[in-house]
Amino acid sequence: MDEENVMYIHNRILLAIIKKKILSFAATWMELEVIMLSEISQETERQMPHILTLMWEINKLISWR
Repeated sequence: MDEENVMYIHNRILLAIIKKKILSFAATWMELEVIMLSEISQETERQMPHILTLMWEINKLISWR
């Protein structure tokens, strides 16, 4: 093997390692995003009855005037 082939193989290995790290980071980021969206959705679902009750009370106050 000449020096040029060794450098080519070395560069390909480094590129593969870098791609693997980037893909791993992207996968972790996507998992975090899913968790955050899930928690936001659950919080919204918990708040919905309170919001509807508040809207009903406001509507009731307005209609009484």
